[in-house]
Amino acid sequence: MLRSNRGAARISAVWMISVGVVTLAAIAFGFIAQGEKTSSDKEAADARTAAANAEAALAATDEVRRNISTTLGYYDRTSADPASDPAAAAAGLDSLRGTFADLTSSDKDFESAVPKVIAAYQAQSQTIAQLQTRVKTLQADIDSARAASAQVASTKDATIQQLRTQLQDEQQNAAQRQSEIEDRLSGVQEQLASRDAELRSVRSASAQKEAEWRKAEQLSRARIGNLSKDLEFRTEEFANYPDGEILSVSERLPIAYINVGANQRVTRGMRFRIEGGLTGRTHLKAWGEVVKVDANRSEIALSKLEDPYDPVTPGDVIINPLYDPVGGRNAVLAGNFSGTYSRPELLALLENVGINVQDQMDETTHFLIVGSTVYNDPETNEPLEEPIKPADLAAYKEAQQRQLQIISLQNIRSFFRLGT
Repeated sequence: MLRSNRGAARISAVWMISVGVVTLAAIAFGFIAQGEKTSSDKEAADARTAAANAEAALAATDEVRRNISTTLGYYDRTSADPASDPAAAAAGLDSLRGTFADLTSSDKDFESAVPKVIAAYQAQSQTIAQLQTRVKTLQADIDSARAASAQVASTKDATIQQLRTQLQDEQQNAAQRQSEIEDRLSGVQEQLASRDAELRSVRSASAQKEAEWRKAEQLSRARIGNLSKDLEFRTEEFANYPDGEILSVSERLPIAYINVGANQRVTRGMRFRIEGGLTGRTHLKAWGEVVKVDANRSEIALSKLEDPYDPVTPGDVIINPLYDPVGGRNAVLAGNFSGTYSRPELLALLENVGINVQDQMDETTHFLIVGSTVYNDPETNEPLEEPIKPADLAAYKEAQQRQLQIISLQNIRSFFRLGT
């Protein structure tokens, strides 16, 4: 029995030892497994950190890519994640090189191309600004030309209106003359009977007039010999002496400036012949009408240019046979003055240019101004039996005897424009 208990005790000890060993082994394995788990957890944590860092770097890279794409362009505008197409960007760069001559094949990216494009754009902008300034200058010139054209048109309209007024005056005078002639025709038969007696009287008076003319001729010759130099202007040669000269001529407008003005008795509406060439060999270039008067110079409007290739230039001379800047002159009026150039208006004009109108011709008379045919008696205003032509007037014949300069109303109209 004792033997059997020993065997059992041994078995129990072995089992206890085995269980202990197993327990120790399990504890050891537990410690080892715990250590490996801790290491695995650390590696997993490190891996997660690396993954997070990689995701953050990728997100930053994607953000840079998106910024570059939105700046560069060439991407799908409907995409939530913009990404530029390199091929399209390269094609755009090729197109840019084809557009700007300053870009060459060495400009392989937008970084080198953009500064040259900016420089070309700035140069183009400067050119455009210069062109815009030039356009404004040209527009100002056009506006000035339009204003000058409007002024010329206004002057033309005024001239047309004046001519219409003259035409109406002449028509009225013609109607009046027609009525007067018709009235006189009824009395012609009665006048014929008295013509024979008048003819005899005229022949008798003619002999007396001839004697008077001879006496007047002697007086005229004596007068001519004693006249002072202030009467030299009456001859045709002196009448064509220059009265001034052209100071300057506008490049764009038909106007010029002369060296005489209000201080030299120049008035608006006065007209001058403009002549050029050498002294003694001058020729007519154009006509100038005074439109503005200053103290010692005047502005004239140019018209009737004789030769477009021989324009008016500074130094050309101006001539008006009735104009005298300083001297006092006397004139006698003879004939009919009506319409625009009526007697009161003509008297005012002559006074403005220093010409005194006398009632009768005498030794102090410088010239005679004759109007149109006389139809009424100057004193009674009754119709004459026969109109008197200017050349048949007694004053006209007396002026011829005295060798005075005779100025027709047509010359007045040529060199002075009334109503301006």
